[in-house]
Amino acid sequence: MRFVFTMNLPSYKGNLVQQVIGDHDSKSLESLCDTLNNEGFITVAQYYNVIHRNGEREWQYKGQMILNTDHIGKVQEFVAKDAETY
Repeated sequence: MRFVFTMNLPSYKGNLVQQVIGDHDSKSLESLCDTLNNEGFITVAQYYNVIHRNGEREWQYKGQMILNTDHIGKVQEFVAKDAETY
């Protein structure tokens, strides 16, 4: 499932938090919650949503990423909407 992880870590642009969009093997938000409560680290397949000059969007796979569960502030299931600019 694809999730949006809000990390309590400064971003490259100087923001206090950063978001990671990634796929995890969990089949539900509740299942992911159990995993986060039982593991110190998880791996996700990270994706960026690239918006081209013509307005076309493309998901680009950026590889596997390890997340420290101590720094995850919140998680929600990712739902793509046309008006959003992920």
